[in-house]
Amino acid sequence: MWRTDMWSKIKEATTALFGHGHVEFLEMGKAIVGVANADQGFKDPRLIQLFDVLQEGLPQGGVLSIHHRQPQVIFIAGTDRRLVSQIELQRGFREAA
Repeated sequence: MWRTDMWSKIKEATTALFGHGHVEFLEMGKAIVGVANADQGFKDPRLIQLFDVLQEGLPQGGVLSIHHRQPQVIFIAGTDRRLVSQIELQRGFREAA
């Protein structure tokens, strides 16, 4: 239940920053993947606010991974480091060792 609340808060705050229709989410149990349209990439001032939202929303020991794929910024937040790494591999953000 706490994860659902945690993801809901992150989704609500991120949607408030980027607007409805400009961000998509996929919950994966112990992780959430978000894709936001940020035309300015990492220069988008909303990203600093997003980082704050994600840091506040994750419990201590949480993992955050952020990737820029113009014009989108993809974030993966989770409570399981292995799951976040697996998602990065599946989406092509990291190469297998």
